[in-house]
Amino acid sequence: MSGRIYSLALILCAIFSLTFGTKTALAAESATASAGTYPVFSDGTAAVEIGISAGNEILMENENMTVTIPNDKHAFENEDLTAYTHAEYELYNSDALTAYAAVAVIRLLKVETVNLTAEEAKSFVSGETIMAGDSAVSGRIYAIGSPEKIKEESAYDTCAEAMANLNYEAYIDEAVAKYGITSLSSYERATIDIGKNVLENQPADYLRVSENGEEKLCVVVYNIEVPAMDSLTLTVDNEVKGVMKRPTKYSPEGTSYSFYFTGSPLSTFYGASGESYVFNLPKVKTLEFLNSDAPYYLDNNIYSARFKGAFAPFSFTVGTELTAEEVKEINAEHGSMKKIIGVIDIVILILIIPAAVYIVVEIRKRRASGIGMDRKNYF
Repeated sequence: MSGRIYSLALILCAIFSLTFGTKTALAAESATASAGTYPVFSDGTAAVEIGISAGNEILMENENMTVTIPNDKHAFENEDLTAYTHAEYELYNSDALTAYAAVAVIRLLKVETVNLTAEEAKSFVSGETIMAGDSAVSGRIYAIGSPEKIKEESAYDTCAEAMANLNYEAYIDEAVAKYGITSLSSYERATIDIGKNVLENQPADYLRVSENGEEKLCVVVYNIEVPAMDSLTLTVDNEVKGVMKRPTKYSPEGTSYSFYFTGSPLSTFYGASGESYVFNLPKVKTLEFLNSDAPYYLDNNIYSARFKGAFAPFSFTVGTELTAEEVKEINAEHGSMKKIIGVIDIVILILIIPAAVYIVVEIRKRRASGIGMDRKNYF
């Protein structure tokens, strides 16, 4: 009889386990899923300074870049955070003749290909312009490659770091060789009617900006004229996406964003001096200034940083930080540890209920047989 009761207890245990255990585990899983999870990493981009065609005597006398991250109290919940850069480059032509130079600006663009004749190309607009003094100059786009390809072929884990450490000089030379006007003779060839030149009138591929295009890291070539012994200010606006990192997927707390920069293309100028980078950073608690490769300071409760006179890559980071203990607590409260603890509790509960039934049945059996009873109870 004892064996039958024991078997019954095991059967009841299995039934409880399959019925209540599965339902409770699914409920716990559903509760965790409904709470939501967050990505722990998001790649970014890099800010790249301008370059210039070789063989000129253009000096870059001053360059001031302002980097602004808008205040956003919910930024730490987001996957992406964008910094907006505004740079002004003061160029000086030290030559006694007008300088024809091709300025190269590095951008991530969505582009598509169009096939044009030389005549059609004269009025072609790529969709990319910069301000040269008071004039808007249209550029020609030369593609380096996709961000994924650039990262794969680099020694870095992120596209932002790969972009910041890429050697741009060769790409600038190739882009300028294709689209640049760097002398009076090349200027004349580009502006004089070349209808009789069959080779130059063969259709060719050009890139233009398109929302439906493929994202590429590009060199945009702008052909400018700088009067003899005179200055010209170029204005370039750009966007940089931070590299996002979170210590746990169960909470947006502790999110940080790192922004990467490089001034290496500036070394292509005949001379470059006076580079200054100023960072206007958020005042909100979730985007506190964490660290920088550049010296930084607090001015009127706004963090700023200045990085002067170097072409090497550098970065700065904003956000918040959590200790290892805080991360562990969040994981235990919302993550896999809570599921494991919940499953253990369910198993114990399932085992206790059939065990209690077995004990009650066993005691009743003993009472009926008189086994284990004190004799004085019978008198």
